[in-house]
Amino acid sequence: MYISWYAKIRDIFFQMAKNMENLLPQNILQLSIAERIQLVQDIWDSITIESNDLTISDTQKQELERRLELYYQNTHQVSTWEEVKKRFNR
Repeated sequence: MYISWYAKIRDIFFQMAKNMENLLPQNILQLSIAERIQLVQDIWDSITIESNDLTISDTQKQELERRLELYYQNTHQVSTWEEVKKRFNR
């Protein structure tokens, strides 16, 4: 299955490279949901590899620090992932 998925993705990207006007919608939507999820994961992985080049603004840093401080002040109010899923599956 991986070979099949890889071949499809490779073919789609080669086609996209040849004709930039026909980018994502037509080609990506031809993939199965599982293949699209895998594509998104692969794209995300490639971003995380290069994420050292990313910087955040002082405003973003301040917001992250504010949220982290709120978390530390209210750790008794947090939910586990299992608890969150149960609330949404009711």
